[in-house]
Amino acid sequence: MLIIRQEQMDSLSRAAVLRFERALMADLRKSYPAESELKGDAGVLALIREASKRGEPLGIVAECDIATLAELDLSLGAPFERQKGCEWAAAILRDKSISPAGRLALILARLPAD
Repeated sequence: MLIIRQEQMDSLSRAAVLRFERALMADLRKSYPAESELKGDAGVLALIREASKRGEPLGIVAECDIATLAELDLSLGAPFERQKGCEWAAAILRDKSISPAGRLALILARLPAD
C-alpha cells in the first residue's frame, strides 16, 4: 500500500498551483499585452494570487473561474467589482444561489461590449 504523507501532498498541491499561475500568466500576457506590460510579471502574478484569494470565500475555486476573475481584474482594474460602473457585479459575486461559473457568466453577459 502506498502512503503519501501530508508534506508530500502539500508539495504536489503547491506545484500544481505554480503550474496554473504560470500558464494563466502566459495567457493573460497574450490576451492583454499592454496591461500585462504595465504591471510586469510580478504585478500580474500578484493579481492572479489576489483573484484566487478573493474568490475562495465566494466559492470561486475552479481554475477556469479564477482565470476569469483575474482576466476581469486585469482588463477592468482590480478588484473589478469595485471599479466605477461595475459595482453591480459585487452582488452577483456574493449570490451563492448561483454556481460560481454561472455568476461569472452572468457578469460577463452584463458587461458592455468594447
